[in-house]
This record gives sequence, structure tokens and C-alpha cells, in this order.
Amino acid sequence: MQPQFSQINISVTWRGKKFVVEMNIGANVKDLGQELQKLTNIKEDTMRFIVPQISARTSKLLAPFSKEHALLSLQETSITEVLSFTHSVS
Repeated sequence: MQPQFSQINISVTWRGKKFVVEMNIGANVKDLGQELQKLTNIKEDTMRFIVPQISARTSKLLAPFSKEHALLSLQETSITEVLSFTHSVS
């Protein structure tokens, strides 16, 4: 019998398009970034996530491929239901 993993659906809006990405509950920010790259072809160095912080009524900016953010879990960063990300042009 294979172990069952909890999955979460993350809603992502990019350039007016909405995507739903299914991720393992234990995934990290880099894992999510890699899945979104498959859908959008955004380069690692330009991808940023804007994550609403409901309790503080602010947003947090995360770089999914940075040393600082890559290994943070989705739960640690409050990525649960809604996620928007921006593509900054160099």
C-alpha cells in the first residue's frame, strides 16, 4: 500500500490568467516555483510571489529560488489558498 499525501490546491493569478496548482502539503516555496515555471516559462531570477498576510493585512514578497526563501514550507509562508506572483523584468 502506498502512503497517501495530503494535497492542497493553490490558486495563482498571473497576467490576468488564473491557474490552480496541486501541491503536496509538505512542499516548499521552490517546489511551487518549479511547478509555476512549467506553466508560465518565467525565469528563476525574475519570479516573485506576493503572498497576502491576512493577520497583518499586508503582503510578503518571496523569491522562490533564493537561498532565503526556497526551502521555506508552504505552510510557513502562509501560502494556502490565494497566491499572486509578479514577473519583474531586468
